[in-house]
Amino acid sequence: MTQQEISALLQTFDVCMMTTIGIDGEINSRPMLQNKEKEYDGYLYFFSLEDTRKVRDLSDIPTISLTYQDKEGKQFLQLHGEGEITNSTKEMAAHWDKNLDKWWHLQEHTEGMCMIKVKVAWARYWCQGSDEVFEQ
Repeated sequence: MTQQEISALLQTFDVCMMTTIGIDGEINSRPMLQNKEKEYDGYLYFFSLEDTRKVRDLSDIPTISLTYQDKEGKQFLQLHGEGEITNSTKEMAAHWDKNLDKWWHLQEHTEGMCMIKVKVAWARYWCQGSDEVFEQ
């Protein structure tokens, strides 16, 4: 599976489950909106408020897993990598998608907002019996 194939697949998903690991070893997952307006380049970007469990988790242990499922339940994609927190308004503006307004009801310059930048290390894709691993 190539980076271009992953990029095309990401366009078919709206939401992922973002999984992080707390310093206490607890595994934590939550739904996150997929930014479809930006081309996948080996990194994915998500917005959050700073005072959240996911941001605290990633500050301690940057390991992150993103799991996607299509609406028909026939395609699944797992992306695994490391998350980095940034407060750079320039970076956030570059990755803001107007569709995020529907989810957030906020704007990229909201006080206390940060961006989670995920560097994908590997991807795993399943589709009707297929299991292919792509490592970047």
